[in-house]
Amino acid sequence: MFKKSDNPLVSLDIGKKVIIEKWLDEMGVKNYIINDDYSIDVDSNIYLRGCLYELPNFIKFNIINGYFDCAFNNLTSLEECPNIVKSSFNCEENKVKFTKKYVLNHCNVFSEILYL
Repeated sequence: MFKKSDNPLVSLDIGKKVIIEKWLDEMGVKNYIINDDYSIDVDSNIYLRGCLYELPNFIKFNIINGYFDCAFNNLTSLEECPNIVKSSFNCEENKVKFTKKYVLNHCNVFSEILYL
């Protein structure tokens, strides 16, 4: 069955992994694995400071074995943020001022949360 998409190859699940890899490479994300469900595990830090209006809907981080920094962006939601961050999570200075409770409703953070 076809899914609505701007990219017909993605509708056919052809090239979805390539699109994810391209975005991760453009964002400087290293040491990642794209799982069978297209979620992404990363064995390093993720630094997305000041380069996003939103995380693309084709990006779904799963486990980050480092810190996750999405500060100084224009984010209004953390829906596409990682399920687990094994170090700190920084979402300061976004369009929405996220609370610690909001972050923890979207992500299991093992260390500190910077959110103001």
